[in-house]
Amino acid sequence: MKKWQIILGSLLLVIILAIGGYMLYVHINTKQADDQINRIIEEAGIPENGIIVIEKTKYNQKVLSDEWWTKEITTEKDYENWKKQ
Repeated sequence: MKKWQIILGSLLLVIILAIGGYMLYVHINTKQADDQINRIIEEAGIPENGIIVIEKTKYNQKVLSDEWWTKEITTEKDYENWKKQ
């Protein structure tokens, strides 16, 4: 009985560490992607207060395929034009 408890406890620990490691990986890379997106927006000359974030930076990946990050934004001018339509 004691042997099975050690095996199950170890298996549970490995699963928790694997999930935690994956979540940490996604969080760190999403933060880096957000910083890069913001830097590109800044280099394009768009003022930070002129940006409206529609959807925050998020991580996307299909099973065993490429991974990518998206961030949906618009400018205040485009948003005003959209509201008029």
